[in-house]
Amino acid sequence: NFGFINADSDSDGILRRIPIFMGYRDKIFPSFALAILLSIDSDVKIVKKNQLKLLERKINMNSDSTVLINPNTSMPKAISAVDILRGNISPNIFKGKIVLLGSSITGLNPQYILANKHKISSTKIHASVIENILSNSLITQPDFYKKFNIYVSLILSLLIILMLSKRWYISILILSIIIIFLSLIYLFVGYKNHIYISIGYLLTPFLIYFFIVTTFFIIINSMQQKRFYKELIESHASAVESISLIAAIRDDETGEHLKRTKLYIKELAQYLYNQKQYPNILNKKYIENIYHAAPLHDIGKLGIPDNILKKPGKFTPEEYEIMKQHPKLAKEAIEKAMRHYDKNDFLNIASNIAYYHHEQWDGKGYPVGLKGDEIPLEAQLMSIADVYDALVTKRCYKEKFDFKKAEDIIINGSGKNYNPIVVDAFKTLRYKFRDIANSYKDA
Repeated sequence: NFGFINADSDSDGILRRIPIFMGYRDKIFPSFALAILLSIDSDVKIVKKNQLKLLERKINMNSDSTVLINPNTSMPKAISAVDILRGNISPNIFKGKIVLLGSSITGLNPQYILANKHKISSTKIHASVIENILSNSLITQPDFYKKFNIYVSLILSLLIILMLSKRWYISILILSIIIIFLSLIYLFVGYKNHIYISIGYLLTPFLIYFFIVTTFFIIINSMQQKRFYKELIESHASAVESISLIAAIRDDETGEHLKRTKLYIKELAQYLYNQKQYPNILNKKYIENIYHAAPLHDIGKLGIPDNILKKPGKFTPEEYEIMKQHPKLAKEAIEKAMRHYDKNDFLNIASNIAYYHHEQWDGKGYPVGLKGDEIPLEAQLMSIADVYDALVTKRCYKEKFDFKKAEDIIINGSGKNYNPIVVDAFKTLRYKFRDIANSYKDA
């Protein structure tokens, strides 16, 4: 008997499998290891597909007639020819043994690396296969388990989709832990029975599918959250405007006043943002917040008596002191709402607008007497927006001014009542202010 000695390593340089049979010119030839065993007993039987019986041992093969070398069995013993020639080895050691003659010198024989990282010669490779066959320790990788793992992976993926659709996130975590645990048991039991189960056929499709589906649901969830956040902002804005409108009506103002002032303040903030002024403060979220918070600037007037709030003439000193309390009343009302939140930029901006929008750049305003940039930027912007609208509209205590006169009053207040930077922005935007005033006139 003779057989082939072909043995090819995998792409990573590791020798894991060796063919038991190989076809050549319409004939089937055994491997060198099998040929050695056939020389002892040629009575080989085909038990079933991919399984032979030889020397009372079953040889299980993969569908391509290969077997996996078990690197964890004891390696065949190597004896030096020099020791034999010198008589250092007893002849009895060879009795009842299969002996292969070969060289282990590097360069004379191909060297292979097994899965356990041991480097051995081709002679030892075939000796290991013989040892594996005789000890029933060859490892196989049946195609059944590959297909089974793929089907299980598909079922698990569908189950994950169902769980994601129902938002059973804890159940998904528990299922993932169970899958990992059972996979380890699955591998261990298979290995004990000399079956290598490539868990990659289970986990790889599952993880890829899970990643794709999870990404899809993250995108969907993100879109839903964005839509919810938008609806929430709109609801908050509606509630804010409703509360603010009550205060405006009590002051003989209209809802148009609220629309105009929040558009004025947004134009100022957007212009300063585009000019890269106050880069540490101004951003798109800030601009959106001040736009929605602006209507709250006078909610403190709800706490001012009607006889003062609606007085057509000039206030007495005592009445003026009472009127000056409305920023404080607004701040207290907003701060009560803020207690229910750890941090809320919108309410913080609303509080600053309501409390500080009567402060002046030179420090002569109220209620605190802040000076310069001690005054929050949102309050500085609100100050100009509120005064401008008061000037160009009719109030119970005054007739409306023409645009030019109102603009001159604001511009002349630069450095005294108002921040010069904000006044410069107003000068650039004054015609937009006029358009807003004309578009949202009081009924």
